[in-house]
Amino acid sequence: MAWRFTPRFESTVRTAMRMITIPATSLTWRVIRVTVRRSISLVMRETPTKIAVSTPKNAMAVSPVSTTIRVSEPDIHEYYAANQVRFVRPEEINVRHVLIKVPPDADEATTSAARETIDKILAQARAGSDFSDLAKKYSEGPSASGGGDLGFTSRGAFVQPFEDAAFALEIGQISGVIRTGYGFHIIKLIDRREGHTLPESEVAPAIRRYLFEDRLLAAMAEKVEDLREKASVEILIRF
Repeated sequence: MAWRFTPRFESTVRTAMRMITIPATSLTWRVIRVTVRRSISLVMRETPTKIAVSTPKNAMAVSPVSTTIRVSEPDIHEYYAANQVRFVRPEEINVRHVLIKVPPDADEATTSAARETIDKILAQARAGSDFSDLAKKYSEGPSASGGGDLGFTSRGAFVQPFEDAAFALEIGQISGVIRTGYGFHIIKLIDRREGHTLPESEVAPAIRRYLFEDRLLAAMAEKVEDLREKASVEILIRF
């Protein structure tokens, strides 16, 4: 007896291999398994529900392995409890800023002129001028058109002097002048989200999908290996 992949499964594996840059000449069962695991979302969308198994006289189908996979509420709770660190949302802040650029090789006159400009903008901001309008008018950064809004961001996204100043602010507070490799900045803290652990009820659907997919792939691999051991295998994937 010989078995072969259905056309949609062949297409899935070919696409997945291209995604992770595996040459066709490297096709082995180990490669296929690694490929499927690395392209899990693609496999879940495209993998057929059955693998065709042919004999010289007829064809039959393997029952879908997905129907044997179960993920219980205790499974979800156990995974959540054992992997709390994966569900921690770090502290995030939403800031606006104004940037006056200073090239790394700027001379003293250029640097002084930029500092004078940012000082004047800071004075206007502290006098009550709308910070968003000031950013739109004066900022030389890519966020200028959006009023200097950088959205919600966690630590590690900004260069150190900027990050230290931004996270030290209170909501509504405007920083002093901050110097970075980009130039001079002033920052206003708009909002803050404290770090917290996402509740199990919120992440349960994602955990269920993850466990289902992981178990499905393991079952698929086991089924393939079982068929391979019991049958004369002919791989008909064409590239």
